[in-house]
Amino acid sequence: MKDKKEGGILGSDDGASEILSWVGKSRKLDEKRQAEKEKALRLARALEEQVTIAKYFWIYCHELCVLP
Repeated sequence: MKDKKEGGILGSDDGASEILSWVGKSRKLDEKRQAEKEKALRLARALEEQVTIAKYFWIYCHELCVLP
């Protein structure tokens, strides 16, 4: 390996900053992706709960409306 004075791998500050920038962007994308997954899961649970409530409400109303 060449040292900094010879302009080798250890002296490429631009490359290192580019890599660090890429890593930072990648982490942000991963965090955003995870947040979107959690949001989708919360919405799915809320929808499932609403469907369950609607089913029970329909059953309850149907039983009230049926003649004995």
